[in-house]
Amino acid sequence: MQNAKPARRPGRPRKSTAPTANQQTDQQTTSATTATGSNPASAQGPDLVNHPPHYKQGDIECLDAIKASMPHQQFIGYLKGNQMKYVWRYEHKGGLEDLKKAQFYLERLVQELTA
Repeated sequence: MQNAKPARRPGRPRKSTAPTANQQTDQQTTSATTATGSNPASAQGPDLVNHPPHYKQGDIECLDAIKASMPHQQFIGYLKGNQMKYVWRYEHKGGLEDLKKAQFYLERLVQELTA
């Protein structure tokens, strides 16, 4: 028998070394934020961290619907979990944008606890 390479497992694409769309966006956002000292979303389109358009239907934001669907303590846990998730993954997925999302959830958590 000849030295044959083992077959690749089907359904698992090879990992790419090229930057993902999120990483490219983060690099652009970092450059723009550093240059202006603020979130460039207002000048460049929708605010994808604080009010992403895909999380709104009509006048209702998804986060408000989630809050209305559960007791206050569960919502506090939801906010805490999301903040932790974005800090946990920022180095591997969303970079600076994930840290901004974590900051959003932390600020909302503080707001909920002080209201």
